[in-house]
Amino acid sequence: MNIIVGLCVGHDMLFAKFSKAPVTTLVAKDRLTGHNPAAVLYGQNFYYKRLQKQPVIKDSVG
Repeated sequence: MNIIVGLCVGHDMLFAKFSKAPVTTLVAKDRLTGHNPAAVLYGQNFYYKRLQKQPVIKDSVG
């Protein structure tokens, strides 16, 4: 049994494809947490502060 921690989604898929043992992904990378996959596990404040700092893009078509 292989447990993947910290790979991006594309590399997760390649690893699972070529692995001869069963594979499961525990934590994957994402851009929101700055490629720190365990940041959300450390505390919710990090995750939600990053969400609040994201700029809101408004559609200029009127």
